[in-house]
Amino acid sequence: MSITIVLDHVTHVFRNSEASITALSDVCFTVAPGTRLSIVGPSGCGKSTLIALIAGLITPTQGEVRVNGSLPAPGVCAVGFQSDSVFPWLTVRDNISYGLRLRGELSPQDEQQVSEWLEATELAAFANYWPRELSGGMRKRVELARALVSRPAAIGLDEPFVSVDALTRQDLQVFLLRLLAATPMTTVLVTHDVEEAILLGTHVAVMSKRPGTIRTIIPVTLDHNRPPETRFCPEFLAIRAMVEQTLRE
Repeated sequence: MSITIVLDHVTHVFRNSEASITALSDVCFTVAPGTRLSIVGPSGCGKSTLIALIAGLITPTQGEVRVNGSLPAPGVCAVGFQSDSVFPWLTVRDNISYGLRLRGELSPQDEQQVSEWLEATELAAFANYWPRELSGGMRKRVELARALVSRPAAIGLDEPFVSVDALTRQDLQVFLLRLLAATPMTTVLVTHDVEEAILLGTHVAVMSKRPGTIRTIIPVTLDHNRPPETRFCPEFLAIRAMVEQTLRE
């Protein structure tokens, strides 16, 4: 099941003893069930703050964030972060099952779900490996499986592939598209890569400089099946030009 995410006139201010920084100003948008919204914008415009708000990790200074009509609650929206968040002291299987085990002893159904995600992420043969024995791309697949194994209704991804090389990044993009096609859910993806935003999204939101707000949301009118070479087709290039022009304005 996927859900609706609504940000209604959201402003967020970070304060410390010396200064206040307005990260977001009057942000309004709705992410419909099953939509994959990619968010691009200048560095420091509040993209990561949006993910934290949607996941309920922080509360907006003004305005409201609603996830299926309610305030964000733990476990409703899974999160994937920029940095490598695989636990080095746990095996691949135990990393993937970590969130499920926080709720108590694993049931046979939980064990089955973990096994299914090991297969889906092509990690079954590495279930008992330690993170240090995996490549960067494999560790990213562990993170995705851990985020998705609990069947969240939504997922927020904050630059999930920024730490891997270009070819591995392309492989992970195709892999993520396949996962989301098999498990439709509302998705919000933050990225600095315009091509990645278009390839993975059904819509691309372009943000302004800080304090960040949404300048426009551009629909991605491409087939859902998008191999890497899609980025060279005329329709893709036209959308990229539109996004880049908006970023420069």
